[in-house]
Amino acid sequence: MEENLKSKVGFVLFIIIVLSLAVGGYFLTKYVSSEDMYKEEEEEEIVSYKIKEDQDYIYYDNATTISESAEIYTKDVHINIKGYDDISDALNNENNKVYKANITYIPEDINKETINYNNDNIYTLTYRNYNDYNFVKYSSLVVNDFKYSCFYLISAYNLKSYVFDTEKGVLLEEDDLLELYNITKEEMLDKLKQKLQDDGKDGIILVDETLNDLKYSLYINTYGALVMNYMAKTNEEDVNVFGEMEVKLWT
Repeated sequence: MEENLKSKVGFVLFIIIVLSLAVGGYFLTKYVSSEDMYKEEEEEEIVSYKIKEDQDYIYYDNATTISESAEIYTKDVHINIKGYDDISDALNNENNKVYKANITYIPEDINKETINYNNDNIYTLTYRNYNDYNFVKYSSLVVNDFKYSCFYLISAYNLKSYVFDTEKGVLLEEDDLLELYNITKEEMLDKLKQKLQDDGKDGIILVDETLNDLKYSLYINTYGALVMNYMAKTNEEDVNVFGEMEVKLWT
């Protein structure tokens, strides 16, 4: 009888120990899982690549009026992403040395009736415009350069653009953008050719001349479309125009 009682007590103690281990293991697993989850959340925390936290990824200063009557203005640009301030420096050096300084003034002996006169007496100059766009995690800077002449007013001169993935802090190249939008360069250029042919029906845009010496850049606009900014030649000598084509929508 006493032996039987001991067996029952031992069995009950065994059950209690097993249950204790099971419950303890459950809570230990939950604790470890919660700790791992917290660590993962910490690891997934977004890292900022901004140089100045209180500024946008692309911002401007030193705005200057070159000619109010001709509506020509300029400014300095700052790419506020770590590792890319050298691009800002290069753009601003170009703007200051090549563009702002490259101004000629109308000679006294010129026939004023043959020119488009401006109050600042500007004969010719080159200048630069900036535009920036933000979509989700992408920031784009579009750079358009113009030539101003008091004879034919404004002509497109040069262009470039920069697209940044602000979550990764990297500059995207053309191949990256084409892959992101799942389109080939050949498909994009075929689409441009069709657009130029449609636009060139009036004879102002020279289709073959534009395609043979094509200058373009890509950027992502505010609505998420991949856009080609290009320079088209016209039937007027030394006069080019900027055009834009929506390459593909964000999907």
